[in-house]
Amino acid sequence: MYAPSFSRLWAGASVQTVESNSWGLILQDFGILGPWRRYGQIKLANIVYTTELAHRFPNITTVSVHPGVVKPDLVGNLGLVDKAFVYAGNFGNVIAPQEDVLSQLWAATGSKKGTIENGAVYMPVGIQSNSKLESTAKDHKLATELWEWTEESAGRALNVMIAT
Repeated sequence: MYAPSFSRLWAGASVQTVESNSWGLILQDFGILGPWRRYGQIKLANIVYTTELAHRFPNITTVSVHPGVVKPDLVGNLGLVDKAFVYAGNFGNVIAPQEDVLSQLWAATGSKKGTIENGAVYMPVGIQSNSKLESTAKDHKLATELWEWTEESAGRALNVMIAT
């Protein structure tokens, strides 16, 4: 109902979601590292939702951006097992806190018009990485289902808020 006016209103705008290589963890069963699987599900949802947003509103540049793994902000507060898990999976790719914003800045201001692909996933800094995604992250049906579920859930929540 609001899609056409929304698309015109925000034409030329951009949306960035923050993703992580951890989206691939949804396929693993890590036992004591189970929370990483849930984190991976969230990051997978970011990717497929971003893709669907780009598909439905092509006038709005929408990308998933991986800022990098930040030390010590993200890693420093983890327990020993989780910290080892992050370092082992990202050996040589942990960045300083002041570097974590570079990918988002690139997507927002540093990329040249027409060089950023709508709906794409970018690794630090500005490296288009759709070819590295597995089939689950590229699943259009999953993206559509997530979008529809979100619309339905948001509608129910809005109705509850209006009724109270």
